Amino acid sequence: MDRVSSMDPALASSLYAARAVQLVYETLLEFDYDAKPYRLLPGLAEALPEAQSNRLAYVIRLRPDACFQADPCFGADSAGAPRGRPVTAEDVVFSLKRLADRRVASPGAWLVEDTIAGMRAFADASATGAKTDYGAEVAGLRAADARTVQITLTRPMHQFVWYLAMVYSAVVPREAVEYYGLDFGCHAVGSGPYRLTEWQRN
Repeated sequence: MDRVSSMDPALASSLYAARAVQLVYETLLEFDYDAKPYRLLPGLAEALPEAQSNRLAYVIRLRPDACFQADPCFGADSAGAPRGRPVTAEDVVFSLKRLADRRVASPGAWLVEDTIAGMRAFADASATGAKTDYGAEVAGLRAADARTVQITLTRPMHQFVWYLAMVYSAVVPREAVEYYGLDFGCHAVGSGPYRLTEWQRN
C-alpha cells in the first residue's frame, strides 16, 4: 500500500493521498460517480460554472455557508479559542495560482499552466526572485467579489470544468500556507466535513 506523504492538495499525487485530502478539503465541483454517465455536482460552488457564449470564460459563485475550520492560523476569538472564516473567491484564486507556483512543484500544475490565460507567465515568474508574488495579476483569473470567481481560458476546453473537481484544485487558505510554511502538508486546514486531529506517520 502507498503512503500518504502530504495532506497538501497541491501535492496529492497518489490515490491514497487524494482520498485523505478529500476528507478535509473541498473542491469547487465534485464527481457524481452514481450517475451513468458520470456528471459534475456543485461542491464549494453553489451551482455549476456559468460558461460565457465564447466558451472561453466561466463565472463561478461560492456557497455562502462555506467556511474553513477553526485553526490557530486565523487567530483567536475573545475567549482564546481558534477561529475559522468564510471561504472567499480570493482563496480560489490563491489556490489555483499555487498549483502553478514552481516553488510548490505541484504535479497538478498541468491543470492550470497552459489552460488559464496568463498562468504560464505567472509560473515562469515564480521560478525567479526570492519569493513568489501571489499579488501578481493573472489575466484569466480574478475575484470579481468575495463570492465570485471569473476564469478565462487560453482556448475552449470542454474538459476544464472537470479539472475543478480534481483534488489538486481543492481550495486552501493562504493564512494556513503562510503560518505553517514547510509544515503545511502536516497541518490540514480545510472546509470539508472532517478535521485532521492526529497523524501517525506510516
